[in-house]
Amino acid sequence: ALASALSLASVSPAAVLAAEITASTSLGLAAAPYAASGAYPADLLAKAVVAKLASPDAENGFVLDGYPADVAALSALRAAGFDLDAVIVVQLSDDDVRAKAAAATALRSSEPFDAAQLRKYHAALPALLAALANSAAVLKVNGAAPTATLAHSVTSDLATRGIVA
Repeated sequence: ALASALSLASVSPAAVLAAEITASTSLGLAAAPYAASGAYPADLLAKAVVAKLASPDAENGFVLDGYPADVAALSALRAAGFDLDAVIVVQLSDDDVRAKAAAATALRSSEPFDAAQLRKYHAALPALLAALANSAAVLKVNGAAPTATLAHSVTSDLATRGIVA
């Protein structure tokens, strides 16, 4: 919803890799063994995101979904020449995250929610935000709010900061 509201490309590493797998590209073939679990190696995630950001789809800007998740991923973006203007931290209780993951899992008929992934997120977030502190606006939003409300709040905040028109 946010990418649409800003007329920017939406880049989800898992979606990019799924498209690469479907297209049987070299990146897709490398990612295929990990598709069932969704536990892609960091280097494959970085290659997928960087390739998408370098594509014509993202030349006017992009919204990354769940990436970078840690300082190493941020470093991979920066090494490829991409820096972030803003980072949106969607704040949800762990129970809300579990409920959303359960709903998504039911829709995908995929693996159950991995609590270890949530612990990894909590452990990595402070260092990631510290690494971004001097180069990107960090916006914290209530993830329990309706999507339209979140999109409006974020677009207004980004416009106030001069990041978007």
